[in-house]
Amino acid sequence: MQPVRTLALAPTAATAATAAIIARTLPERVLIRMSGDIDAARLDEARGALAAVEAAKPGLPVVLDAHRVTFMDSTGVAFVGAVRRTCLATRAPVHLVDPPATVTSVLALAGLEHAVPTLRTAGLDARG
Repeated sequence: MQPVRTLALAPTAATAATAAIIARTLPERVLIRMSGDIDAARLDEARGALAAVEAAKPGLPVVLDAHRVTFMDSTGVAFVGAVRRTCLATRAPVHLVDPPATVTSVLALAGLEHAVPTLRTAGLDARG
């Protein structure tokens, strides 16, 4: 079992969750923010986010911010797995930030609960 680590990030105001997968490539990391229902309706966004990871400089850390996810099905599980595989191939560290029980339980059902290390931000937002 991988340990849960804490990551200090800048606090921001809470906003209402809307379903989305949005990737931003920053100088220090690729930040992928997931919110709402991560299901087949998000497939094109997942592909775009995965393309951002693939296009990033090899070794650039990837952060999957999941704290606003309300539901995840096999599409989300496949996306997390694809990001993990891409990061392994490019030797980039990848972390799942503040996943709610809806995410951790479906990852556990798929046998991926320990595939991506989890970070807890203690109420801070993972925005870049």
